[in-house]
Amino acid sequence: MKIARLAVVAVVLMTMSTQFASAKKDITANAKKDITQYKLANGLTVILKESHAAPVFSAQVWFGVGSRNEVPGITGTSHLLEHMLFNTSENYKKGEISNMVRYRGGIENAATGNDYTYYWQLLSSMNDNLEFSIMTLAERVGRGLILPDELENEKTVVISEMKGRDNSSSSLLYDALFGEAYKVHTYGTRIVGSEEDVRGVTRERVLEYYHSNYGPANAALVIVGDFDTKEAKTLIDKYFGVLPAAEVKRYEPKPEPKQTETRYTYVNSGALRRVYMGYKTPPARHPDYAVLNVIDQILSGGRSSRLYSALVEKGYAAEAFAFAYGHVDDNIFIVAAIGAGNTGVKTIEKALRLECDRLKREKVTEEELTAAKNRIKADFTFGCDSVSDQGNALGNSAVTGGINRLFEYLPAVEKVTAEDVMRAAKEYFVPEGLTVAIIDPERNEGGSLSAPDKSAGLLPEDPRKHKTNTPFRAVLDNGITVIVSENHSNPTIALEGSMLAGNVFNAGGKYGVPALTADMVSRGTKTRNMYEQAAALDNIGAYLDFEGRKETTHFSGKALSEDTEVLFEQLADRLMNATFPEEMLKLSKTEAEQSLKGASENPSSVASVAFDRAVYAEGSPYRPLEISESLAQLETVTVDDLKAFYNKYYRPDTMIIAIVGDITPDKAVRLAKKYLGSMKAEGPKPVLPEHKYVPTLPKRIDAQMKGKTENIMLYGNTIDLKRTDPDYHVFRIANHILGGAGAMGSIMGNEIREENGLAYSVYSTFDTLAGESKWYARVGTDKGYVERVAEMLEEETRRVIAKGFDKVMFEKAKSYLMGVFPIALETNEGVANTLLNAEFNGFGTDYIETYLDNYKDITLEQVNAAAKKYLKPDTSVLVVVGEHPEKK
Repeated sequence: MKIARLAVVAVVLMTMSTQFASAKKDITANAKKDITQYKLANGLTVILKESHAAPVFSAQVWFGVGSRNEVPGITGTSHLLEHMLFNTSENYKKGEISNMVRYRGGIENAATGNDYTYYWQLLSSMNDNLEFSIMTLAERVGRGLILPDELENEKTVVISEMKGRDNSSSSLLYDALFGEAYKVHTYGTRIVGSEEDVRGVTRERVLEYYHSNYGPANAALVIVGDFDTKEAKTLIDKYFGVLPAAEVKRYEPKPEPKQTETRYTYVNSGALRRVYMGYKTPPARHPDYAVLNVIDQILSGGRSSRLYSALVEKGYAAEAFAFAYGHVDDNIFIVAAIGAGNTGVKTIEKALRLECDRLKREKVTEEELTAAKNRIKADFTFGCDSVSDQGNALGNSAVTGGINRLFEYLPAVEKVTAEDVMRAAKEYFVPEGLTVAIIDPERNEGGSLSAPDKSAGLLPEDPRKHKTNTPFRAVLDNGITVIVSENHSNPTIALEGSMLAGNVFNAGGKYGVPALTADMVSRGTKTRNMYEQAAALDNIGAYLDFEGRKETTHFSGKALSEDTEVLFEQLADRLMNATFPEEMLKLSKTEAEQSLKGASENPSSVASVAFDRAVYAEGSPYRPLEISESLAQLETVTVDDLKAFYNKYYRPDTMIIAIVGDITPDKAVRLAKKYLGSMKAEGPKPVLPEHKYVPTLPKRIDAQMKGKTENIMLYGNTIDLKRTDPDYHVFRIANHILGGAGAMGSIMGNEIREENGLAYSVYSTFDTLAGESKWYARVGTDKGYVERVAEMLEEETRRVIAKGFDKVMFEKAKSYLMGVFPIALETNEGVANTLLNAEFNGFGTDYIETYLDNYKDITLEQVNAAAKKYLKPDTSVLVVVGEHPEKK
C-alpha cells in the first residue's frame, strides 16, 4: 500500500498538492491561512503559523545543508553534527536540553537529508513552553562546542547506527542505486557517510563545516500550532535576534554528467528478490515535477493502481511501488517491486518497464487522472491535521527554495493533462537514464558498499483548564459502541475501530488466519470485487485498512469530511459482505509468505519471535510459532478457514468505533446505524483470556545471522501486570527512568550509549495485554560489545532494584508522563486511538480530561516498590541475534 511511502514524499516536500475545481481555492487558502514570514537582521528566516485545534505546537529549526554539501573525506559530517548538537553547547551541558524537553512532557529529535538538516520539538502549549522551546532551539545555531571527547563518543554511536541501517536489505539497495546513478554528484554518497570518513574526520574539520553552514543566514525557524504570534515574535527577537550574522560557505556539488546507458548494480543481502529502478528526472523546481507526482499516483496509488494490477495481482510481486524524489538538484523517479514466489528478477524488471513504457504509448484515462489528483488533494488536507507535518513542509521549502514554491505548485498539479503524462514519460522513462539495483539470492555477485534547568519539578497545567470537546458515546441496538469527538478546524475525519478477532482467538488453529481474514475483506465482497473496492476509496483519496493483531482486529480509515458516508459504506461492506475469492487468497498468502521471509532475514524480527517464545509458556495463545512453522502452516490455510473465523468473530457486540474530526455526533451515529445497524452476532460472545502470570525461566538464546553488522539484544521477563491495574502508571514511571526515555534520557541509555558509546539504539518498554504481559529492554550494538552490553543490562536492572530511583529522576519522569499526553492528541487519528483504547479498557469517555489523575498521587516509594516487584533479573531471558561470538 502507499500510505507509508507518502511520509517520505511529504518530507521531501512537494506532495503538498490539491484538487481542483471548486475545492481548490478553499484548501489553498486554508493552507496559507495565518502564515507570517519575515527575516531577522542576521539573515534568519522566520515562519509562524497559528493553529489552535489542539493544545500543542511544533517548533523547528531548519538548515539548508545536508549530505549534498559534503566533500570526500568528510562524508557523513552533516549527520554526525545532527548528533553532536545534542551535546554540550555554550549554555547547556550534554543532553541537558533533551532532558528538559522530556521533563516538560515534550518530544524532540532531528533528521538529516540530502539537502537539509533540521531539529524539532513538539510540546504542549502550557506553562512557558513556547519561550523554553525558542530559547533552546537557538542553541543549535552556531553555539555547539563540539568537544573532543564527545565527538569521539558520538562517532561510535553513529557507526552503530550505520551498522544497524546496513541490516536492512532495502536500505542497502537504495544506497547501491544512488551510488550507481550518481557518479559525480554527492547524491551518490550515503547520508550517513562512509565508516572510514566518520572515524577519521577531525574536530577542526567538523567545526569548520559547522560554522560555515549552521549560521542564521542558512537557517529557518518554523513554529506551527497553539501559540500567539505577537508573543512568539518578541521571544524570537530575544533569543535568535542576538545571534551574530555569519557568512555561509556552503559547498555546491558538481552537476552529474548526462547518463547515456542503463546501469546495473547488484547487492548480496537477504532472501527476497528485489528490483529497484531509478529514472533520472529534473529538480523539484522544474514544472514537470507536478506531472511526475501525478504519474507516481497513477502507478502506485493503492490497489486500483497500475503497478498493483500488473505485478501484485498477477503474482509477480508481493509489493510494488513508485515515487518521485524532490531533491534540489536532479532527481530520481523510483519504480520498484519485491518479488513473490519464484518470480525471477528479470521478469520483475520487465514487468516494471512495461508499465513505464505503457505510459508512453497509451494516454491515461480521465478517470485515472482525476483519481490521482483527488488522492493528492486528500493527502494535502490530511497533512493539515498535524502541526508537525505542516512545519515539516514549510521548513523544508524555506531552505530549499522558499515557501512560495509550495503554493505555486498547487495550480501546476491541477493543470496536468493526459498529454503531459505521456510527454513526461517519453522524455524521462528512457533506457539511457535508467539505473537498476537488484537483490537476487541466486546470483553470487555484488558485495559490500562502499541555560538553567527551569523544568526541574515542573508539572503541567491541568488540561481541564483548556477547552476540550467532551466525546459523545452511544451503543447501537446490536452492541456496537460509537465514540464521537468533534473537531471542525480541518475538513477531515479519522475513524479507528476494533473487535475481538485477534490471534488469541485462533489458538491451536492454522497460522495467519486472523491476519489473512483482515486482509481478505478488502479483496472482494458481494457488491464489489477488489478493484472496485479500491477504486471507490482511491478515487476520493480516502483510506481504509484492516489489521489482525494479538487480541483484536483493528481497522482505521481517513476521509475528507464530505466523503464520510463513502467511508462508512465501505466499512460496512467489508464487515458484512466479504466473499473470500479463492484466487485472491492465493495472492494474500503470497504476500504473507514474502513478509515472513523478510522477517526471517531481519534480526529485530527474529529476536522478537525468539524472546516471546522464551518468555511465554508453551500452550499460551500469546506464544508465537517459529517463523519456519508459520510458513508451513500458512500453506494449509483455506477459504473455509477464513470464512469460519469471519462469521464467528466479525460481530457487532465486541466492536468499538471512534470517529474524530469534522462531523457531528448526530451524523456519525446516523451513519453507523444506517450502514452497520443490521449487523448481527451469532453464538457466544468472545471474551479475552484471563490474565495468567507464568514466571519466566532464566535463559540465554544466541541466534547467528551471518552478514548482519548490528546485533539485536532483548533482555527481560514476564510481569504480573494488566493495563487496568493501579500499578500500571506506577511501573510506567519506573520503566521510563530505567530505559523508557530511550538512548539519551534513561539510566540504561546514559550508561550504554552516552557514557560508553556502545550502541545507537537503547530503550525499554512493557506490554500489558489481557492474558500476558512482559517487560524488556532492547539494544542494537556491534558484535564486539555484546558481552559488555549484556552485563550492563543486568547490572543497571539490579542496581535500581537494590537502590531505587532518586527523587529528581522520579519527579522528572512523572512530569514527562503527565505532560506528554497532549501530544498524542495532535491529530484526529491520535484522539480517535486514545478514545478507542479508553473504551476498550473501560476508562470512560472523560479519560482525556481525567488522565492526570492517574499520576498525581504516585509517590517515589511506590515507584521503587514497583521496580522490585516487576523486574526479575534472576529469571530474565537474554536474546542475542546477529553475527557475534557466542558466549562459552
